[in-house]
Amino acid sequence: MTHCTLRALLAVAGLGLASSAATAAVDVNNMVGECRARASAIFGAEVNAVQVKYEGQRSDRTHAVNGSVFVRGQNETFQCNFQRDGYTWKTFIVNFPQR
Repeated sequence: MTHCTLRALLAVAGLGLASSAATAAVDVNNMVGECRARASAIFGAEVNAVQVKYEGQRSDRTHAVNGSVFVRGQNETFQCNFQRDGYTWKTFIVNFPQR
């Protein structure tokens, strides 16, 4: 293997590690926990009754956590949105029930 080939392979490996580190820097468990706690308070439901799922990072680099909770005889759905850093709240949106 030539010196140039080895250097190119190391550079590609370094890029892969850098992108993995950037992804790992976002604490998905924190976003899911924060979203669940906020929904629990807003809907007046037990924290364990709130179902949430991290949906990923959007093209604008904000993060989405969607969820649902059964209250007052109906299923309510909502969206928690976090800034690019994954810690700062952006918005909490309650979806209109489908009747």
